[in-house]
Amino acid sequence: MRAAVLYRPQEVVVEDIPDPVCGAGDIVIRVEAAGICESDLHAYAGVFSSAGQVLGHEFAGPVVEVGTAVEGIAVGDRVTGSPAVDCERCPRCREGNPLLCQNQAGNVIGNGLPGSFAEYLRIPSARLGRSVFMLPEGIGWEAGATAEPLGVGLRVAHHARVRPTETVVVLGLGPIGLCAVQGLVASGAGRVIGVDTQRARLELGEQYGATVFDASRGGTVERMEELTGPGAMSYGGGAVGANADVVCECTGIPEVLGEALTIVRRGGRLVIVALYERRAEIDVNQIVIKELEVHGSFGYGGGAWTGFTEALDLLAAGKVDTHSLISHRFALEDAAEAFRVQAARGQAVKVMFTREG
Repeated sequence: MRAAVLYRPQEVVVEDIPDPVCGAGDIVIRVEAAGICESDLHAYAGVFSSAGQVLGHEFAGPVVEVGTAVEGIAVGDRVTGSPAVDCERCPRCREGNPLLCQNQAGNVIGNGLPGSFAEYLRIPSARLGRSVFMLPEGIGWEAGATAEPLGVGLRVAHHARVRPTETVVVLGLGPIGLCAVQGLVASGAGRVIGVDTQRARLELGEQYGATVFDASRGGTVERMEELTGPGAMSYGGGAVGANADVVCECTGIPEVLGEALTIVRRGGRLVIVALYERRAEIDVNQIVIKELEVHGSFGYGGGAWTGFTEALDLLAAGKVDTHSLISHRFALEDAAEAFRVQAARGQAVKVMFTREG
């Protein structure tokens, strides 16, 4: 089969590799749609990956092969799935949080295991409702492939625990930030403010219900102070920063994380979903003095709360829109160009591989 293989930073080659072999507990799908994620871009830049990796973990397609031990899944079923393969034995798995599996290293689709930027994909240890999810009627391949990033955004909203009277600032309106905006609006946040530097992303944020600010002009902290009120903290001789109830950091830029600490109010909540290629130097005193609640957000939950299920339910009900996130479509054979477009800041929102291109 054909697949896009990362050999070194910024070098993706489409070549023939062996077809996946379906084990007793596995399924194989034909990939109809697969999205490029920000974490794929980290790998493309030479971080969090290794040479020879087939990237990709946002996918949808029909099942073409089912292992003898798999239950509830049949050839022809329209599915998407979680890239994480959990062991079911460690304490985190037993408590119902498989995305925090202690034995997950190297056992993730697109990061250790072959990913979805290929004609076919093996989903190991396939379990319906845990690692494999049926696409509701009316949900197409592209929408199905966005269930994963939408679930990540919904997880951010879940951690934010917003109330109708609260203001939430989302820093970074990439696909995850934009999905978080939709999740926050659907969760009943009183006001959502989105911050980015790209016009297309700002327009989408506004379309999804956020008040937006173009950070390319600078002055983000000052503008957030105008929108949320002055900082409720005396620090270094005067009030500092803004007064947002919740800040969601989605950029992965260390300096912006520092701004997030300044924007959130005393007793507020900071949710960090981004991954960082550089170490962040932050003013930890603000966390202490403000008594902030800082929450990392990774993936889409597990056990009783799974963003995959909620994402598919919201998509089926028409309560969220991920179709508008897709700004560019490419055939797999054009993977090198697709990565160049996604990596070029200001050019794309979400790049999607489709069989039609």
